[in-house]
Amino acid sequence: MRLAFELAFVTSTSFASRPMRFLALDQINFKLPVPIGAILHLDAKVVKTTAPNPEDSMDSPSESAHAAKAHVMVTAQVEDVASGTRQTTNDFYFSFATEKGEDLDKMVIPQTYQEAMLYLEGARRLEVATALRKLYNM
Repeated sequence: MRLAFELAFVTSTSFASRPMRFLALDQINFKLPVPIGAILHLDAKVVKTTAPNPEDSMDSPSESAHAAKAHVMVTAQVEDVASGTRQTTNDFYFSFATEKGEDLDKMVIPQTYQEAMLYLEGARRLEVATALRKLYNM
């Protein structure tokens, strides 16, 4: 899990070209166990971004309420050395925000059906997480 977080942080920071602040680990899907000593491959991608929204700051006093956000998905796959096949073991979903309401210079625009589904899932997760953070700050 630590490696997935570090990869997600590096991916969001690289995408934004500035340090990003961790907001939440939204979900982890456990699909298969990872044997000790297995070769693990991690892949990360930014699946959704949002622009800063100053109106959100009225509902929530936290700085992250009106910051630009990036939702990162990390997929872990274990490789069977004998056959060379890979199987997905985990999916991790992380949310990051810019500092002080800065804007992201890039936005995610899906190009394929699969990217569009990941984009919509990322949008749903960001909306739910934003609503939960508002409840926590009340």
